[in-house]
Amino acid sequence: MSRVRLVGVGPGHPGLATVQAVEAVKEADVIRNCDGCGTGLLHFAPANADIAPLETVEEVIRLARSGRNVTVLFPGNPYAFSSGSEIADRLERAGVDFEAAPGLIVELAAPVMSGIPLTIEGMSASIGFGLVTGGETVVLRLASGWWESGITALLQYGRTPETPAALILNPGMPGQHRVTAPLGELARKAATYGLRGDALLVLGPGVSMSERLDTLSRRPLHSRRILITRARHQVDPFRRELVDLGAAVVEIPTLEIRRLPTDDRIRSAINNLSRTALVIFASANAVDIFFQMLLTTGLDARAFHNSKLCAIGQETADALAGHGLRPELVTSEYTAEGLANALEGWEMQGMRVLVPRAEVARDALPSLLANRGAEVEILPVYRAVCPQDAGPAARVSGGSVARHPGRCGDRLHGPGDRGHGAQARPGRRDRRARVHDARPGPGDRRSGCAEVSQPRSSRRAAPVVPDELEAPPPWGRQAWLALLVMGVLIAAVAASGFLIKHAIEPLVPRALANCATSTQIAPHEFVGPQPMCITATQKLQATMTTTQGDIVIQLHPEVAPVTVNNFVVLATHGYYTGLTFRKAEDWVVQGGDPRGDGRGGPGYTLPEEPTITPWDAGAVGMARAPGGPVNGSQFFIEKAAWPGSGPTSVYNRFGTVTSGIDKVQALSGSDTITSITIQVS
Repeated sequence: MSRVRLVGVGPGHPGLATVQAVEAVKEADVIRNCDGCGTGLLHFAPANADIAPLETVEEVIRLARSGRNVTVLFPGNPYAFSSGSEIADRLERAGVDFEAAPGLIVELAAPVMSGIPLTIEGMSASIGFGLVTGGETVVLRLASGWWESGITALLQYGRTPETPAALILNPGMPGQHRVTAPLGELARKAATYGLRGDALLVLGPGVSMSERLDTLSRRPLHSRRILITRARHQVDPFRRELVDLGAAVVEIPTLEIRRLPTDDRIRSAINNLSRTALVIFASANAVDIFFQMLLTTGLDARAFHNSKLCAIGQETADALAGHGLRPELVTSEYTAEGLANALEGWEMQGMRVLVPRAEVARDALPSLLANRGAEVEILPVYRAVCPQDAGPAARVSGGSVARHPGRCGDRLHGPGDRGHGAQARPGRRDRRARVHDARPGPGDRRSGCAEVSQPRSSRRAAPVVPDELEAPPPWGRQAWLALLVMGVLIAAVAASGFLIKHAIEPLVPRALANCATSTQIAPHEFVGPQPMCITATQKLQATMTTTQGDIVIQLHPEVAPVTVNNFVVLATHGYYTGLTFRKAEDWVVQGGDPRGDGRGGPGYTLPEEPTITPWDAGAVGMARAPGGPVNGSQFFIEKAAWPGSGPTSVYNRFGTVTSGIDKVQALSGSDTITSITIQVS
């Protein structure tokens, strides 16, 4: 009996979808998703599933009445900040059987991902969503450009400027990051960093714990965006590994596999398996599709009882193991010549060899084996094609978002709305352009939608990963050429970036391998101080290579551990590389300013720490911050003793020059830092 399932896919992070949501996708004949959400689950869909964006409830009713199981995907929860309840009402009136599967809303998920407890015993026992007067903890969606309006509204509702608050950007996604400050200063801090986009505003006592509890920001790929071009149904393990490392993943499949009909030639090859001595599988695709054909003819794995099996690549061998077969030969060579070499010790004379493969591929393997006396049959079992939406999706991922008319959301909330879903927003005119209403907008990743949504005309089966060994047929040559060029460019940029990155990165000692920066939100700017990764007992030495030569500095973590840790983390991540010394006088030189005007810095200040006296030639200290958060990176080195009786304010002294004081005395405002390396002894 057909049924419609209204399924919430969660906030967008693929790992936060429920088991019930995954099962609904697996069992669906038809899948309709609201505004492109749930694309991270589509690889679970059956191969023949009809997948497209949701346009009308009438279509869902018609499909259900035709006897098909329909799954409709909603961002977050179908009955919260969405139009799931309206669709359910229409289905009930039409007499269509349906059920709703709840999902996690972004207001509950994103704060936890950023280390913000929503309730704390004895401190916060209630949560308010939207512009509410009650609730120790408040969570509010804010549209891009309207952060200050939302903060002002909360202040007018009685929240104090000192209330701990946080803005979460890309909420609910693996790449989300957090900016914290007292509520009265949050808008200014966000503006200083140049942040923009839809965000989640959280205020309450739990925000104060986020710096210690935010484990997401410490993952090595956090804030990195990675493009995967493999097909959705096989991308999941790789995508999950990247997501676990903190990356934001964009999926654009550039090839898919279409199974060929089980015709007379294929039936003949299957019937002759008892006389076939060797079957060579070049990919997991060939394995899976050939087994589908085998089952279609009424046979199973026992048909290979007289055949030896060869698998190219461990993934192909794993696919055979999934069907209960263990290949005699597994080779890592992904070329015909490499495979022929792997079979060098095999007697091929008179051997019948079957090679299930793509419809169009290189002909080198048959000729190489035939030269050794083998009787080789090439059996095309699938065709490699380009997904219809690969080109548009690639263009979308470059910066714009493919959007559909809003069909999945609730009505906009007016300024007088209170409680769940009320949003900070302007007047009713120009609502679509300015307001982040309670329902997620098209392509809204913050509420569980992917950046790339599918065109309405793209109703296709879930794609299959292409065979890496075999070439695609000459479909749409201009499109293929464009994609080929795109792929080459992506590979070239990625490779060059990797090589350049490793060429300019300082060498990091093993003892400092875990020294990661806090979340970077702009060049030379971070959301907060650097995580501690050193100990006060370590012996640390910095070698600063400048245009005047090398300067060796003994660092003092036993006196100023926070300042030394900050310097070490920035130095090991290349923060100072290429910066010019801004200020050079007869007794001091100052560096570490990424802007070069005395106002640049990483966006935070360091606490005062004990100091070492006297302040004489070779003393290294951190600048004070009278004009803003600059002392997180700006440092000075004394060329001679401090004039007069020494500093009248507290400066964090964190190092002493032990070699190269003549190089320090020669530094001027035109000299630059080439690199800084840290040694641990």
